Amino acid sequence: MIRISQLKLPITHTKAQLEKKIAKALKNPGNSFTYEIKKQSLDCRHKNDKIFVYTVDVTIRDEQKLAKKVNNNNIMLTKEKPYEFPSPGETPLLHSPVTRCSTRVSFLLDSFTSQS
Repeated sequence: MIRISQLKLPITHTKAQLEKKIAKALKNPGNSFTYEIKKQSLDCRHKNDKIFVYTVDVTIRDEQKLAKKVNNNNIMLTKEKPYEFPSPGETPLLHSPVTRCSTRVSFLLDSFTSQS
């Protein structure tokens, strides 16, 4: 599987435009491929130029050869890794967990609770 990041398109784009952008990034417009959007972000830094920034996983024939042919840091080979939840601990806690907050927040909380 090939992961392509930083695909930028206007917010009014179509599915066909996204597929064309993927094919152009792979420098392989002729072959068919399938893709899955892994991340879609909205870049609003410029008031008049809002864009979507995509990260997609692409499945295509000859992925190894294609990845070597394309010289781009935003295109890399990747493997699908399913998320595994960590196993819970077996030992019971002797004390409740310690939480930290900044002194400013704790000062505000203390002053708020002391007024009541």
